[in-house]
Amino acid sequence: MSDIGAKVREIRQGLPGKVTQEQFGKLLGVPASVISDIENNKRTPSKHVAKKLAELTGEPAENFIR
Repeated sequence: MSDIGAKVREIRQGLPGKVTQEQFGKLLGVPASVISDIENNKRTPSKHVAKKLAELTGEPAENFIR
């Protein structure tokens, strides 16, 4: 997966309701600024965040780490 940020944004926007970066961050246990940085490819998800994303999507956590 070359664009992890786009994938994370797609996951967030695909959740029921209009989930903000702040709400998504709370779900993953990180501040909204971390979600913004990930979605804008300024940072790679930590192992903790990658694991939470994997739990949400059923994909391997490795798909969310460069």
